Amino acid sequence: MRFVDDTNSNPSATGNSPVVIAAGLWRCSTSSLQLAFEDYFGLTPCMHGAYIMPHPSRMKLVCRAMDLANQGPQGPNAGPDPGKEERRKIVKDLFGGYLASSDLPGFVLLDDLLDLYPDAKVVLNKRKSKEEWARSFRESLLFFSTWRYICLCWLVPISYTQWMAYQSYSALMKRRFPELMDPFGIEAYERHNEWVREVAREKGKGVLEWEPREGWGPLCRFLGREEPKDEFPRLNDAKEIRKLKVYSIQRGLIAWTMVLAPVIRLL
Repeated sequence: MRFVDDTNSNPSATGNSPVVIAAGLWRCSTSSLQLAFEDYFGLTPCMHGAYIMPHPSRMKLVCRAMDLANQGPQGPNAGPDPGKEERRKIVKDLFGGYLASSDLPGFVLLDDLLDLYPDAKVVLNKRKSKEEWARSFRESLLFFSTWRYICLCWLVPISYTQWMAYQSYSALMKRRFPELMDPFGIEAYERHNEWVREVAREKGKGVLEWEPREGWGPLCRFLGREEPKDEFPRLNDAKEIRKLKVYSIQRGLIAWTMVLAPVIRLL
């Protein structure tokens, strides 16, 4: 996970738009795809949580977009979408100038992205099995959606907005798939992948379903790119996420210590 502090950059100023959207969930080689798109295909920048998470203001926009999607109609032949105009503006502000997308927020806003950028190609990046995906998510990212995490890190703006993003995502998944019991479980993985296929089909788009073990070949043929000589990159996100978890907890405890120390001295 390559966190990027690009506070002084403004990708939207380029006027470019996404060429490819990798619409698979977290823990589906999203960081490896980001690296592949940016460093090998020249599709830079590639929208990824790494460009969002360091900036609470951007995370709030992502949450707002998901909340608006949650308030709108769901399913085919649904009624009017009162939040559509505001949501599309947010999506354009977030994605303008980005030449690719993998990870959040792209995978949850695919329908809006394809309406705004109809020429973009869709890749459904997957894990070897749904059970493998659920285990990977449970052992890495699930902690950041819990009450334990927010109780420890509530005073840190970055951590708070990150937690809020998981809550907004959870609410949207439950609205999008009413039968869903666990928005972060095996069924959520399956339903999301089905949704990606449905959205692409409605927009008249083909989808490349791809797993990391397939390497460069299918991606290069789908995108019309020359196959790199290097092996497909495999970033160890799980290791980096564990480090982030420890760092976030430490930062949260320090924040609470600074707030409570004066009170304790007065007792």
